[in-house]
Amino acid sequence: MHRAEALLDQIGKLVQRIDKTETALRDREAELSTIVAFSNHSAPSKELAARLESVLESTARSIGAVAAALYLLDEDTTSLKLRASYALPKSRFLSPARDLPSSLADLEALTGNAVLLSDIQAAREWHSPEPYRSALVVPIGTTSMPHGTVWFWSDRVRSYGASEIEVANLAAGRLMGEIEQSILGAEVTTARQLAKHLDAAADFQNSLMADRQILHEDFDLGGWSHQQHLIGGAFHHWNLNQQGKLSVAVGAANSNHATGSMVATSALTLLQAFERIYPLGPETQSARLSHSLRSAIQAINVQHCNRNQDTWQLNMTALEIHPASGSAVACSAGLMHCVILGDQGIRHVGSAIRPLGSNPDDPCKLGRFTIGSGEMLVAFTSRMLGESSLDSRNPSTSLQRFDVARMFKFLRDWREEPAQDLASSIAEQLPALDELESAPSDRALIILKNLR
Repeated sequence: MHRAEALLDQIGKLVQRIDKTETALRDREAELSTIVAFSNHSAPSKELAARLESVLESTARSIGAVAAALYLLDEDTTSLKLRASYALPKSRFLSPARDLPSSLADLEALTGNAVLLSDIQAAREWHSPEPYRSALVVPIGTTSMPHGTVWFWSDRVRSYGASEIEVANLAAGRLMGEIEQSILGAEVTTARQLAKHLDAAADFQNSLMADRQILHEDFDLGGWSHQQHLIGGAFHHWNLNQQGKLSVAVGAANSNHATGSMVATSALTLLQAFERIYPLGPETQSARLSHSLRSAIQAINVQHCNRNQDTWQLNMTALEIHPASGSAVACSAGLMHCVILGDQGIRHVGSAIRPLGSNPDDPCKLGRFTIGSGEMLVAFTSRMLGESSLDSRNPSTSLQRFDVARMFKFLRDWREEPAQDLASSIAEQLPALDELESAPSDRALIILKNLR
């Protein structure tokens, strides 16, 4: 007796588990109704399932039907899956999807016509998914795209009038509206969450950029980096490394948006790590000046090459300056320009190599130079002024509008102004970035003045 009671108790628990599983499956199918063919986002499944079932129930009662079901096409439009129902066993949600080519009634309804099956037994070729006596089938979808069918069944042979067909079509519209409203609500929530994540990412990226602090009394620094969107691949950076040298970097990734931001953040993180390294041993000033910079550039190059993606390539000018003497080393990788403006005119400084991330075996060449008293170093991304080349001998052949020639003339005419004011003025004269532009266009600029 006890064994029988225990068995009955176990059977009861099993039935409860099955019922819970079927209920969860019903909710999941309602959730999937907002995903399949409509959106990648989903609404709260329980609420949506209840609303869809309510529409089916009220409509079925109004037209004298005893059961109803919503079937939606899969992404390949080859089968129809039950997504919501009224007065059908919950186990129906476990059934496999129905093959569309063999579902004649559904095919006819998907063309935009209501299908009347007054006697299902006499029209078995129409393949009703449920064994009732009669049915009404209407399409559900948007004005431009069918998405599925809605079935209403009756337990007796009967016909459906024009008013009942109209009620069924209105119900299909209501079902579509519920699904679209759920999609919209989910997308609004997702958009808000995405905006918060973007704000946090932008704050973190901005924290890596240079601030306005004075690093050395003899040098004035200014600059900016502008992205197409909230985050991007442009960056500008300056700092005093462990050797007391000015460490300066400016550049932009070969990608925009989130990928560009990851590329820039990766480079800045590595650069700052090497700035904190103090080389040991009796090295000369010149050797110490180039040691950490060369190591940083090589590390960035190898790190980005390991991604095996062109999107991780980086355009960057990096330099180190000995404040006491003005001696410096610099390297420009990819689409960058680094020049010095002085009494003797314009001269290119540093070395030029391929974009970082092109080849892990590329050598890191550093160009040595000196920034003299009263001279100004300007480093910027080539994209800042377009694709034209920088010709110091004949700068008037560069871009139209605010081109290289105008920028250099502006810097000479106003060279007594603070570096940050000069950089900001240049930014104001550049055309606004186009947020819809697909090609990378993030840009950055740094100006360094020797005040001695």
